[in-house]
Amino acid sequence: MRPTKSQFLSRVSHELRTPLNAIIGFMELAKDADQKQMMTYLQNSDAAAKQLLAIINDVLDVSSIESGKMRIAHAPFDFKHLLHSITNIYVAQCHQKGIKYDTKILTPINEWLVGDELRVNQILLNLLNNALKFTAQGQVCLSVSEIEGSDNKVFIRFEISDTGCGMSREMQERLFKPFEQESATTAQKYGGSGLGLSIVGSLVTMMGGVIGVESCQGQGSVFTVDLPFTKSEEPVPIGAVEGAEGIHVLAVDDEPRERKYISAVLSRMGVRHTCVENGEAALAELARCHGTNNAYNVCLVDWSMPHMSGLEITRRIRKEYGNDFIVIVVSAYDHYQADESVKAAGANMFISKPLFQSSLFDVFSTITGGRILGEKRSALNYDFTGRRVLLVEDNAMNRMVAEGLITKRFKAACECAGDGEIAVAMFKESPPGYYDAILMDIQMPNVNGYEATKMIRESSHPDGKAISIIALTANAFSEDITKALAHGMNAHVAKPIEPNVLAVALSKAFKKSSKA
Repeated sequence: MRPTKSQFLSRVSHELRTPLNAIIGFMELAKDADQKQMMTYLQNSDAAAKQLLAIINDVLDVSSIESGKMRIAHAPFDFKHLLHSITNIYVAQCHQKGIKYDTKILTPINEWLVGDELRVNQILLNLLNNALKFTAQGQVCLSVSEIEGSDNKVFIRFEISDTGCGMSREMQERLFKPFEQESATTAQKYGGSGLGLSIVGSLVTMMGGVIGVESCQGQGSVFTVDLPFTKSEEPVPIGAVEGAEGIHVLAVDDEPRERKYISAVLSRMGVRHTCVENGEAALAELARCHGTNNAYNVCLVDWSMPHMSGLEITRRIRKEYGNDFIVIVVSAYDHYQADESVKAAGANMFISKPLFQSSLFDVFSTITGGRILGEKRSALNYDFTGRRVLLVEDNAMNRMVAEGLITKRFKAACECAGDGEIAVAMFKESPPGYYDAILMDIQMPNVNGYEATKMIRESSHPDGKAISIIALTANAFSEDITKALAHGMNAHVAKPIEPNVLAVALSKAFKKSSKA
């Protein structure tokens, strides 16, 4: 039976008040805390705030879907970056809960796609959150494959599997209806508004995809989502690596599907290789070929394997063969967690999973060029020293947050305007090339963001038409993004500000700037 409106409001009220209580409580505790305690309280408050934001977004999304106002975007996006971001989130969360997480790429796939990145991310986060919530032990896994395509179109399949409590057949039939949960006990034990899967079902349908679920109580669940995309023209290196004939790779991974995928990618790059399933087989294969014309010179080793881990294999290789081989460790763990262990074991490089073709292409291109990159491939380092941003924001607290990120986190200079009228005056009075980008709030007194943008674009200033103007606003629906672009803005960053999202937007803006 569907809950009444009063039951739903009661549930949502509880879900909103729980993280809000934590935010207020931790902020109150932080007032009297020492520096170490304060950081803990602030981190906990931050986590609760993001939980609260997710609930609010779910309620707003349901409203937008039911009113017919939600629109699906059609823009190029970096699929590789999206999956790496998701992996970093859930490796950490699952580790804290004591369960295993993995993202598996099962077939070579297009790494740049045209579609709605925000909604793809929302679909995957909702399904993975659900899997994590209902899994007490075992693992959660996201598997990705390309299932069909044409010259310009491609279908990507996402499988989200878990070893959790599963669900009844009756629950599966009403799973994607709003406000549904297995039972009142489920709501009390696990929480949640019951909106997440309803939103997922609606988004998948709106994007022209299909979703299904297989589950058995006590044995876990598998959600399968097929979504259509257009291939992007964004260049991604594919094909043979120049000098590949000089590489002979031994790949070690205990998962059969991972070995099949690695073999397919290496074959496409023209790299000779052999795949084995464990450390014992790897050491035997190395010994068999050592000293012959068919000797291996690169070992690609999975970090987490039973019996003999990737680090133990690396230590054994270094002990028995010295530096005869380049050893590359592959893991879903972020490099910050793995770096010291990898170095101590004697590995040359670390690559984060999921393992994309472009990542391997870069590695082998580097190896054939006679050098090994020491950079941390999963790290995003934003240093905008020498750049200047004009921040237009009427709310003093929001202005303080944005200015702090720009100057302290990103090391750029920042000048502030309290409304659009002041911003336009500051821009017009500035010399050419003075500002590299403008962050523009939308709802402001006197002159709003749209009007200020129009005035800047129509001004006689040499940078008026070229400077990047980024909408920085709480208006976060897809139609708001379209409206910002239609008013002459170049990009859109939603509030609350995600530092990485802001950094990426600024990085793109600075690339357009005339400065070297």
